[in-house]
Amino acid sequence: MRTRHDRTQVAASALLEQMRVLNLPFMLKNHQSLAATAADKHWSHLDYLTELTGAEAAARADRRVQRFVKQAHF
Repeated sequence: MRTRHDRTQVAASALLEQMRVLNLPFMLKNHQSLAATAADKHWSHLDYLTELTGAEAAARADRRVQRFVKQAHF
């Protein structure tokens, strides 16, 4: 029988793989530090996920602008 620690490790590993498959680089790099902030500030799960997904969306928008500027040869 797996211990709670073992199940947590398996879940964490699966989460990382899912973020890779879904191409979520900001979330992959920052989910742990943002989770620590969420714990320190007593955020709800919904608040944490809102911040994490919002930051991923903002990072994508930034990369899109950078790509367009590069393609425009500015």
